[in-house]
Amino acid sequence: DPEAIRDYLESVGEEYDENLVEVIQYVYPEFDNSLVNRNSLKNNGIGVQAIQEYCIRNLQTRNTTDTGIILKEYLRPAGKVSINETVSVSNQFEASAGVKASVVEAALKVTLSETNTFAINWENTYSYPIILRVYPRYKVTTGELWEDDVWNDDFIGTFTWKKAIGDDVRVYRQ
Repeated sequence: DPEAIRDYLESVGEEYDENLVEVIQYVYPEFDNSLVNRNSLKNNGIGVQAIQEYCIRNLQTRNTTDTGIILKEYLRPAGKVSINETVSVSNQFEASAGVKASVVEAALKVTLSETNTFAINWENTYSYPIILRVYPRYKVTTGELWEDDVWNDDFIGTFTWKKAIGDDVRVYRQ
């Protein structure tokens, strides 16, 4: 349904493409459960103790498709189309100066750098030639790292962690 596709793309901030005829999202639960909302802990943040004490505040998560990365692309003639492939997607971590990945890992109790592998098994029939594109899906977690002092907490910086949780198969009319 073109209206449903238009509404979906608008809801995720993407521009409508009249050639997009189908969106199939695969999110694998074993990869999507790595972070729960722990904002109620320690000073409205997550505490971690190393040589210094740190806490994470303003933790937010959302799921998104990264259409800037094409994992696979296929040009197919009209008829039955199928995919039986495996794709690997790596997590991504970005932070402002002063924010160390090891501190964020300890606070969130996760591994920031890993690669997840997903199996894509899908088929459909089309009366026209199509382009299939497979994009990665991520759970995006953002937050702030603070030094947790007795008298005055110091802001260290911000971070963004993109955890690979699945893939997005999009079918376009050629």
